[in-house]
Amino acid sequence: MKLKNIAALLLTASSMLIGVTPALASGKAQLPPPDLFDDYDIQQSPNNDYNIQQSPHKVLPKKAVKGKNRRVNVHTDLLWSDSLTLNLFNDVVVTAVRDRLIDKVKGHSTWIGHVEGEQDSEVFLTVRGNTMSGNVQIGGKSYEIEFKGNNKHDITQVDPDKNPKHSHSKQPEDFLATGGEIDSTMTFAAPATSNAAAGTIIDVLVVYTARAKNNASGQAGIEAKISNAVAMANQAYINSKIDMQINLVAMKETSYVETGNMSTSLTDLTGASDGKMDEVHTWRNQYGADQVALMSADANYCGIGYMMTGSWISSAFASYAFSVVHDDSAYACLSTQTLAHEMGHNQGDQHNKEDSGGTAGAYSYSYGYRLCQTGGFRTVMSYNCTGGTRVSYFSNPNVMLSTTEVTGSSTANNALSMNNTKGIVAAFRSAVDTTFPNAPGNLTATAVSDSAITMAWADNSGNETGFRIERSFDGVNWAEIAVVGSNSVNFNNTGLSAATTYFYRVRAYNSNGFSPYSNAGSALTGSAVCIGNTPALTLAPGSIFSKTGAAINLSISLTNKDASACGITTFTLTNSDGATLGSYSLSPAGSASANWSLTAPSGDGSYTKSVTSSAAGHSNATASAAIIVDGTAPSAPGSLTASIVKRTQVALAWQASTDTGSGIARYDILRNTTKVASITATEYTDKPPVKGTYTYTVQAFDKAGNFKGSAAIVAVGDSTRK
Repeated sequence: MKLKNIAALLLTASSMLIGVTPALASGKAQLPPPDLFDDYDIQQSPNNDYNIQQSPHKVLPKKAVKGKNRRVNVHTDLLWSDSLTLNLFNDVVVTAVRDRLIDKVKGHSTWIGHVEGEQDSEVFLTVRGNTMSGNVQIGGKSYEIEFKGNNKHDITQVDPDKNPKHSHSKQPEDFLATGGEIDSTMTFAAPATSNAAAGTIIDVLVVYTARAKNNASGQAGIEAKISNAVAMANQAYINSKIDMQINLVAMKETSYVETGNMSTSLTDLTGASDGKMDEVHTWRNQYGADQVALMSADANYCGIGYMMTGSWISSAFASYAFSVVHDDSAYACLSTQTLAHEMGHNQGDQHNKEDSGGTAGAYSYSYGYRLCQTGGFRTVMSYNCTGGTRVSYFSNPNVMLSTTEVTGSSTANNALSMNNTKGIVAAFRSAVDTTFPNAPGNLTATAVSDSAITMAWADNSGNETGFRIERSFDGVNWAEIAVVGSNSVNFNNTGLSAATTYFYRVRAYNSNGFSPYSNAGSALTGSAVCIGNTPALTLAPGSIFSKTGAAINLSISLTNKDASACGITTFTLTNSDGATLGSYSLSPAGSASANWSLTAPSGDGSYTKSVTSSAAGHSNATASAAIIVDGTAPSAPGSLTASIVKRTQVALAWQASTDTGSGIARYDILRNTTKVASITATEYTDKPPVKGTYTYTVQAFDKAGNFKGSAAIVAVGDSTRK
């Protein structure tokens, strides 16, 4: 259930006809950020409680947790917010806080963050247009957001323990034993020069089959999945202090048809002239891809790839920098870092030592790391074990989780291994453009409020893939906060603290690597200023139909919209009858709710009732509701007929009633004195339980509840069912 802000209430007035029921909440509470999802067929109830149900319309994939799947709309426009409410299920409603943003790079954007108050949680949300692929990790539980076509998405809690294992990695000798022919193209990139800042770019081509595309509901769906998996891999490199990033140079569909065996697919992908996927090698050279991955619907493994062992730490391994990964149609593989895992094999990484099969990776320490206990973990390259939840880290003895657990050891250090091999892998193919981008210049940072700074810079290159933006609190220790697309010259950093100095710098990147940094710019956010805004006031329902003298209940909702720097404000509610309903002391973003009980006026007609909020230093807010009083019954249904059809059924038909007041709402059908249906049509077929003579009455109801009926008698002579 969504948490509600509650305000201190000072009730000052009431009367026999006015009943006020306040909702109270803490003075410092803040409204939750906007919901990312809403139900596809089910709207939220008026009090904003979540009405979340499991989708009943399909068989769930093997990865799904029973009872944890629903179809939703996704508000993709919120992906540029600093925080989001992830209303995944009725028992999983959390606040996610953004850490990094990849903004419109090659047509895709990815929101990367964590769940507030949850250690080592992860949120990855990738959008292409209105198509999303997402992955959320909270407290050892995993949730996926998948595109299902026609702007619909499914949220599914998945169980990674159901996944098949990754295959034991292949080695080049395994391919050579098949007699296949490799692509021996040698187009190596020039080594990095002093022109490049720290950091290595590895260009990756991902191809996918028609089945994988269809499983993802089309091209937009599969490409969003791929981009999300790449963003997850890049974040794992950052987490693990691995000085490289993946650049997704292309995504292409291959005509290859799965065989049911990933090992066969890997051989077919690697072969250069076997007629299986020869076009992939052409694309690889066309786009200058250092590594290639195939997205496949095969599900005998989560993934499989060739491993660079100690005897292959050289450019000769370029012909084997291939892997195959499951498309997540059956299992939760991509969402548990399978793409990063299989590419890690290409980069010299081995599994945890216990599952290595006795074969080392590039170095004696190139193993993954895991801690098999309650609350334990396993790094990207490690196999599953009891208590070992997958985390987006490669093994590194110099990096700790927030639980203070070290993620590696002297004999399990994938990060050191990858930092040693990255230059070799990045040179497997030369970039299409072999020129490093120039450094951006003239960076300026300007505070535009107490919580936002806008920065701008000069784009001095014509060949960048994008720009990477870093922020610091002291001008010494930096962290990347965003990646923006080519030709970008500004960025707005929001959600900042008031009266705080922030430093910024930017560098361009392309397939060759990174440019030098721009100059550093800084800005001081303004002090928080109290701005008294008009409160939000609603009266529900907005219109109601009633009989004369009937009891009416209206719901009032009041929210303080003042800036966060303001103190508590007391708002007074007064109704249109001149009565004071109550006084409410609310801090900024605090809210209160109440019920106004009254009696409908005498005499047919439309009446307006309103509530006004007033407070010192604030503009008044008024909310109104229309009460339509109707004491006149509609005309009786005309020319009611009842006839026997199919020997056991009674067909009723009548002429529509009229109502000049509130309008016709429905027709109730009575068999003798028992109601059997409520409909809006002017015909109905009934099936009496036994033969006999029945009196049917059709009553016309208007929206105020007035009614008038017509009756007809019919004898049913045969109750035989056929």
